[in-house]
Amino acid sequence: MSKHSFFQKRRDRRLNAQRIRRGFRPAQRIEEHWSRTEKNLYVTQPRSGLPPWLLPLIILLLVALLVFWAAPTAINRLQAFFFRDKATNPEPVKFLYGQDVRVVLKPVADVFAAGDIKADRVTQALYNEPVWLTGNDSHYGFVSIRLADGTTGFMRTTDLVDGRKAIEPSLYQYKMVVAETTKRILSHARQGTLLVEVPMGTVLFADYRGNGIARVALPDGQIGWLSESGMVVLASDGQIQQVADGERYFSSTALAFNQITHLPNGQSIYGVSTVGIARLAALVNGLSLPHRLEDMAGSGNPVRLEIDEQTGLYDLTAILPGDLIFLKGNQEDQNQPADLAICVADHQVLHAGTGQTSIRLIDIRQDQKLQNNILFVRRLFN
Repeated sequence: MSKHSFFQKRRDRRLNAQRIRRGFRPAQRIEEHWSRTEKNLYVTQPRSGLPPWLLPLIILLLVALLVFWAAPTAINRLQAFFFRDKATNPEPVKFLYGQDVRVVLKPVADVFAAGDIKADRVTQALYNEPVWLTGNDSHYGFVSIRLADGTTGFMRTTDLVDGRKAIEPSLYQYKMVVAETTKRILSHARQGTLLVEVPMGTVLFADYRGNGIARVALPDGQIGWLSESGMVVLASDGQIQQVADGERYFSSTALAFNQITHLPNGQSIYGVSTVGIARLAALVNGLSLPHRLEDMAGSGNPVRLEIDEQTGLYDLTAILPGDLIFLKGNQEDQNQPADLAICVADHQVLHAGTGQTSIRLIDIRQDQKLQNNILFVRRLFN
């Protein structure tokens, strides 16, 4: 080592010592202390021991818990708090029907003149219609009943059910009246199975309606679903109101029974009489008519008919659409009506003549026998 280099190193050590005392440290080469290449170290994000999907799953579960449990619980508690007075003092529910009421379980059920299947048919009661037990006389398999309009008779016990929940207006929001010939009631709102098909005039009560469908109560305790098309929807205690030009709507409804099988005192599309047609067409258009012909003879207002001097028959021009034409029969009392024809257009009437198996639309001017049998005419619409 040369003398110069010796003194140079000595001087460097002295300067470094002075720098260290003053707080300075000499620069160092990092490779001499930490060689990334030699140790194979890299700068990467530290990894957690938890799987990456765990945190989103926990968040999803918390959201579901909030939506399906926490929120409903909070709402129920708030409702209980704000409506606690009503809960402690609930308003009593007023029921219309007592223990003596039964409800028709079949789509259409016969009312007989006596407790015998071979007895004459007085009329028919419709699905979900209330009937009152009279207890006057009962036979095995039959009970004596009274309808809402006062008509009395006997019905089979299998056609009735002892359950009034489906007919109590105070339990529901809506009353629905079938205004088309039949209505299908299904088990579910979409693609349900058929529970029952009910005829025109059937009254049902619903607790829900939306998107053109309604949920209705059935007399056997089930619930059913139906579309609102062809239905008259009212408040649960409401009544159908008459509309202007009511005779036109009445006649149009009655025409739906043209060519339908004639059944004496029938009240549905499965078999109908002109008395049944008149009652049903009136019901869905805001009029109430009784079930029986003799009781219906006092409905509406009388129409004055003039006699044509040339023919000796009534002048038919006085008869208007919507009028009821009462006809005499072969019975001893010629002043009591025995049959009915319904005028639905100028000189066009619905009637089922003797021996005919269906209701037909005929021109009254071409049927002299029918003209001869006219007893009187009643007008339902002024």
